[in-house]
Amino acid sequence: MRSVFNRLSREELVEKYDKIIQDQMTNNIVEKVEDNQSVNRVSYLPHNPILIPSEQTTKLRIAYNALAKSFKDTLSLNKSLYRGSVMLPELCGMLLRFRTYKYEVIADIEKAFLQIELHDQDRNITRILWLKDPTKEITPDNLVIYRFRRVPFEIISSPFLLTATMTYHLKEEVAEAQREEDERRASLMEQLMSQIYVDNLITGGT
Repeated sequence: MRSVFNRLSREELVEKYDKIIQDQMTNNIVEKVEDNQSVNRVSYLPHNPILIPSEQTTKLRIAYNALAKSFKDTLSLNKSLYRGSVMLPELCGMLLRFRTYKYEVIADIEKAFLQIELHDQDRNITRILWLKDPTKEITPDNLVIYRFRRVPFEIISSPFLLTATMTYHLKEEVAEAQREEDERRASLMEQLMSQIYVDNLITGGT
């Protein structure tokens, strides 16, 4: 963390970096750990700044390292988690169908992974350390612990969790449409299941 803070200080990015974390707090993406006692499973995610000069909306973002080990002989968080099955549609078929459309539509779900909430008992494996006051030096008294309330993109199981969540809700929509005898809506939901790849919608029409 000290090396990250030093880099942020050199590049005058501490304030922007802190703002991202505070925005995550405001949007219920992360939460402060108030009680640090009696916790069985704990994992801390190292984080560092990623600068994207060509990006129009996000010049700076935070990357979390779920492959980092706490100690040499321990497993990283990603090595400890089940990746989940691959539920994505076949990409080649999607692209071939896309080429046949007269009218093409491409869209994506904004911050899709961060729309999925973590169970309370799983949140302590996604802890991060930051500063209470980023204008002051790193000391034990100036550290604050946060943990994710939503699924971080860097977690190895995040693609499965996102696809499984969207598939579940689309199937629920299909079932509801069928109960209401709304065949058009049911057909649309079924089509969407084969036209969404991770957080991207690739579709169109003639």
